[in-house]
Amino acid sequence: MTRLRLLAGIALALCAGIVAPAAHAQTRVDEGVVQSAATGQLVIRALDGSDLAFGVPAATPVFLNRLRAPLLAIRPGYVARVSHRGTGRALVVRAFGTVPVREQGMVESVSSSEFVLVRDDGSRVTIPVDRTTRVRRGAVPLGRSAVRPGRRVTVRLAPNGVARVIVLR
Repeated sequence: MTRLRLLAGIALALCAGIVAPAAHAQTRVDEGVVQSAATGQLVIRALDGSDLAFGVPAATPVFLNRLRAPLLAIRPGYVARVSHRGTGRALVVRAFGTVPVREQGMVESVSSSEFVLVRDDGSRVTIPVDRTTRVRRGAVPLGRSAVRPGRRVTVRLAPNGVARVIVLR
């Protein structure tokens, strides 16, 4: 009888160990208005008014208006749906918002994946770049190294928010 109780206890412990992680692994979706998006992190204001922060690893799929996009293309004011398992780490980010066709201003800083543009009204916007981004002055194509702080530029954006063409002025 004791042996039966021991086996029953082990079985119960195993079931508890299996059921608890399975319940924890259930995917949840939170929606809200984007407050900030930076490399590796997204903050949204949920419908109940609370701010929710999510870690967004580089491998996490991010979509803007149903197109694959870098996290940096997500801007404050966009609406986002974040799928997660309650761990604070996003599994999928789906955002929706109006992507401007063009931005212009002065380049403040540049990295291999983005640059910060100071618009003519003084506001700042981070614009992602990728291998498809082209740079030119008039009709003359240039390398991406021509985009440097202090340069005035006009940027045409792709529908996913990535710089398509940077025109030096």
